[in-house]
Amino acid sequence: MKRNADAPVGWPVDDSHNPSVATFVTDLDDLAPVVDFGLWYWAVGSRHVAASPQLLKLIDLQGTGAGLGLGVALAMIHPEDRRGTLAKLAAILADRQAREHEFRIVRADGEPRVCWSKLRPIVEDGAVVAVRGTCLDVTHLRETEARAREREEDYRHIIELSPQKPWVADSSGNILSMGTRWTAITGLSTDEALGTGWMKAVHPDDLEAAASMLRTAQDRQPLVDGRYRIRTADGTYRWMRTRGYPRKDANGEIVRWYGLTEDIHEQVEAEQSLREGEEHYRHAVELSPQIPWTADKWGNITEVGPRWLELMGMDLQSTLGQGWARALHPEDVPATYTIWSDCLETGAPLDVRYRLKHVDGEYRWVRARARPRLDESGQIVRWYGVAEDIDDQVRAEGALVKAEERYRLATQATNDLIWDWDVASERVEWTRSLVDGFGYPIEELGTHLDWWGEHIHPDDRAATLNSFHDAVDGASKKYLAEYRFRRADGSYATVCDRAFIVRDEHGRAVRAVGAMQDLSERKLAEEKARWGATHDYLTELPNRRLFQERLEHALALAVAGGGKVGLLHLDVDQFKQINDALGHGAGDTLLRTLSSRLRDVIRPCDTIARLGGDEFAIILPNLDSEQDLADLIGRLLERMREPFAYDGRVLDCRASIGASLHPQHGSTPEELLKHADIALYMAKAMNRGGSVVYEHRMREEMRKRSSMVTRAREAIREDRLIAYYQPKVDLQNQNRIVGFETLLRWQDPQHGIQLPMTLEAAFEDLEVAAAISDRIIEHAIRDMRRWLDLGLDFGHVAVNAAAAEFRRDDFAERVLQKLAEAQVPTSCFQLEVTETVFLGRGAEYVDRALKLLSSHGVQIALDDFGTGYASLRHLKQFPVNIIKIDQSFVRGMMEDPEDEAIIRAVVGLSENLGISVVAEGVETNAQHDGLRAIGCSYGQGFLYSRAVCPSSVPELLTRSNTRGGVLSHVA
Repeated sequence: MKRNADAPVGWPVDDSHNPSVATFVTDLDDLAPVVDFGLWYWAVGSRHVAASPQLLKLIDLQGTGAGLGLGVALAMIHPEDRRGTLAKLAAILADRQAREHEFRIVRADGEPRVCWSKLRPIVEDGAVVAVRGTCLDVTHLRETEARAREREEDYRHIIELSPQKPWVADSSGNILSMGTRWTAITGLSTDEALGTGWMKAVHPDDLEAAASMLRTAQDRQPLVDGRYRIRTADGTYRWMRTRGYPRKDANGEIVRWYGLTEDIHEQVEAEQSLREGEEHYRHAVELSPQIPWTADKWGNITEVGPRWLELMGMDLQSTLGQGWARALHPEDVPATYTIWSDCLETGAPLDVRYRLKHVDGEYRWVRARARPRLDESGQIVRWYGVAEDIDDQVRAEGALVKAEERYRLATQATNDLIWDWDVASERVEWTRSLVDGFGYPIEELGTHLDWWGEHIHPDDRAATLNSFHDAVDGASKKYLAEYRFRRADGSYATVCDRAFIVRDEHGRAVRAVGAMQDLSERKLAEEKARWGATHDYLTELPNRRLFQERLEHALALAVAGGGKVGLLHLDVDQFKQINDALGHGAGDTLLRTLSSRLRDVIRPCDTIARLGGDEFAIILPNLDSEQDLADLIGRLLERMREPFAYDGRVLDCRASIGASLHPQHGSTPEELLKHADIALYMAKAMNRGGSVVYEHRMREEMRKRSSMVTRAREAIREDRLIAYYQPKVDLQNQNRIVGFETLLRWQDPQHGIQLPMTLEAAFEDLEVAAAISDRIIEHAIRDMRRWLDLGLDFGHVAVNAAAAEFRRDDFAERVLQKLAEAQVPTSCFQLEVTETVFLGRGAEYVDRALKLLSSHGVQIALDDFGTGYASLRHLKQFPVNIIKIDQSFVRGMMEDPEDEAIIRAVVGLSENLGISVVAEGVETNAQHDGLRAIGCSYGQGFLYSRAVCPSSVPELLTRSNTRGGVLSHVA
């Protein structure tokens, strides 16, 4: 055999191809299924060790076959056991004797194992040629043995060190053995304790308890457990507890009792102390007004004192957890839960107030306080708290707060500065009103009496101090004075100072408590009220009251001195339109501007007054002649003609003036004002923006206009208003009638049918104008219904709507309702409006009404087009279907090229916008031909027909349809 140069000296050469080795490997494979431990075989001199699969598994080298390198095998032996293992092999080779060997290996996966091996030499010709062996894994066995030894040692130490005394008894409870601790405690030997000898050390009062334990054992009970006192070696008695458990045989019969006796003296004393403490606590709780409670770390109530059950009428089970919260006042639930949740999260102490519902149904205030108990890591273990009824306290606090609040509010309401003067120290204590009301620093809330005197106005000081000292030195208990007191900024406040003087039993003043009331605002308010009673706040001019006084004074001086007094009554032109179109801000600005301009013109001796709304009056005393009056009026008109700007717009600032003169036009204020008012009315009717001086004939004119309104009211009341109809013809289609415009007429009992101009003044009364418009609309709808019943094709009927109609937001609804009730199609009805309707008050109602009517098929006509302003904007803003060219343009179209150009422009614009055009006031054939040539669609005027009564309309329609139009007949 060859030796491997790498093999250790003295070891045979590797010969893994030896037939014997191969045969052994085969044998091992056959044995593997029936052998439960590893086998190995080593041929002396070989570098390989044949190993069974069980051995390879043991050392975690599965899958390497039956061969194992000798070096690998030796390397797997624990380093501390390797030398001993090699020594065993060497001994076997030397004396050819089998040996046993226990050693540790380190598996391929690093896990240590303990192995036991039987090594047997194979001897041929007196020499060892191989060594074979078994290998058994005894790791678990050795570990089990080690644990057993450790448990035995632990048990021995426990028995020796434990305060408990182990014992063993027979099936009847007679002690067979007793632990050595018995002697240490009692001073008696363990032999003396055997049998029932241990009962000699039992306290006489506890012998019955000890005997009961014996009877329990003798009755074959499953457990012995009892307490009693044992006399110790020093003669004192200590409490012991004995417990024992039986060991039974296969038949269930008790064979032995095994038990322990332990010293529980401290425990019993603690229990006794605890019982005493609990009893003490129980009495304290029952007598205490507070309700103790505990909660777990999540805030759930776990215990609550008996007073809770008594006061709240809730049983324990319904109180625990969160059940207690059902007694909370609903208003206190959110705040209570918020505070409790914050405490649970942070561990902060709880202190909260809330109301609880008592058994009688009444809510009472309670204060709950609690602190958490923490474990060693700082975590909350439990909450301990008390709930205390504080209802009386809260009510008292509330009463105090209310009293203090009443005092504070009373002080603030009266604007009083409360002061308290101590006579002995001469010190005055002031309330905070000295800071808030008079501006002094807070440091001066306590001052000397001299400080007060120094802050009185110099002109008031002597009298005020004398009055104060007289009251103090006298017998009075009250002091009252009014004077000026200096503020911190140097200004003076007028104050009313009241005080109550406190006197001792001898009548001497010892204290004075007073209230200083600041009268400055009251004085200012009184002055402002006096001014406001005689002046207008907007313009700051005298009002009607002061005007009356000054007019009476001026007339009295004039009578005494023989002079003349002029009176002007002014009314702003277009004020209402400006106010409605641009808002009250524009109107107010206009009034202030006018007032300023009037002031610029009048003389210092004159008086301007605002009588109300847009009416002004000027008193002009000391006039020498009527020419002085005219000159002054001229200057006023000229100044007012200047326009003014507002919000980017240029507006007129004009007014109409009516004038009267003393003594020619009256000797009393009433006469002068009445006559100036009549002159103003005439100025507005004839010459807006101008002036009129009163003449006696104007009274008759006023009477006539007043009579117009009266006649109109009577005509409405007696149903004497009549609707007449003027036809509209198609200029491009043989002048056929396409519709009618409704015109007002009225029946006068003495003079028959009258034109609207005889009621002209009535249209200035908005109420009357709206009533007239309502009545004419009703007549028109009634007449249309009659014509429809006759089968007449009248086209449409147009009715003019007064501006006053639109100030009622339901105008459109009322018209549509009347049409529906009469079953007149909306296509038969047209509504004519002028541009003034768009500009007046309630323009937003106009927009809504016109759009609502248009959406139901009513056509809208814009009347008198071109005479107003902003017409193009109105065509875009409102649903206009028809434009009516004002008769002033038609009348002048044949002589004035500008009028013709305007008509052409309107016709062209309307054609582009899809709007029809009606020319009003057509009276000549030349006008008719001109309009037709321009392309105007429709015409209306005396040329075709005057307005006719409803009964004449059928005949007019018949002539139009059978004779080629009205024009051919008229012509």
